[in-house]
Amino acid sequence: MRSFFKIFLISAIFLCPFFHPAPSKANTDGSLTSGNTFEYKTSSASLRIEFCSPTMLRIRISPNGQFQPDEHYVVAKYDWPKIDINQKDEGNYTKLSTGKITVRVYKNPLCIALYDKENKKAINIDKTAASFEGDSVKCTKQLVAGEHFFGFGERMDCMDRLGKSVTLN
Repeated sequence: MRSFFKIFLISAIFLCPFFHPAPSKANTDGSLTSGNTFEYKTSSASLRIEFCSPTMLRIRISPNGQFQPDEHYVVAKYDWPKIDINQKDEGNYTKLSTGKITVRVYKNPLCIALYDKENKKAINIDKTAASFEGDSVKCTKQLVAGEHFFGFGERMDCMDRLGKSVTLN
């Protein structure tokens, strides 16, 4: 479970999984676009969730519905095998479940939270919804007990970034 959490946390940090658009009509039912990929759209942005495995996912957001091409400097693999993903409308959110993790895609505002396979214990949730600032996405996470942050690129000041502000460029 620790290795899954580390992989998810690093992915979440770099891909900023939370999104809060200006009030707009959203396609909150989501659509399976291909393979293991789901997209949710508003008039001001698109959210893409790609399941790489039952325990690993990639989350991307775009202000204009266009996503940058896949790069191969950091991520070496993009062709993941098809997995079973159960999609269910739960009222105020859509539940995507692999049997190992549950992703909640909240409808208003459009944002994401990650839960355990029973959909009970929060693994990663937003404190405030994300927003766009020029070419950047800004997001704030709610910490769960015992959570820490590592990584954020090559920096020489400290390993554990808990309680620190980090600007990625």
